[in-house]
Amino acid sequence: MAVVLDPPVHCNGLAIAALARVMILPIAGPQALSVLGHKQPLAVLLHDGTTMQGFDIAGHPLSPTEVDSLLPGAAGTLEKAWRGRNIPA
Repeated sequence: MAVVLDPPVHCNGLAIAALARVMILPIAGPQALSVLGHKQPLAVLLHDGTTMQGFDIAGHPLSPTEVDSLLPGAAGTLEKAWRGRNIPA
């Protein structure tokens, strides 16, 4: 299992991204291969150019430290995306 930061989107001056836990499970049989995938949202992150806000899936606020405990560097990555406007519209 891994935690990933989905590609940020830009809307009304905000960079918005989701943190999610993903799992891919390959299943090999004697004559076949199957793959199962699962994606579970963990948090939504918002950056307005000045501050980053994070909210868990129940809507409770997360501090930047709590966000980085889920995925180290996530808060900084979102800030860089906002500053560089390297965000799909």
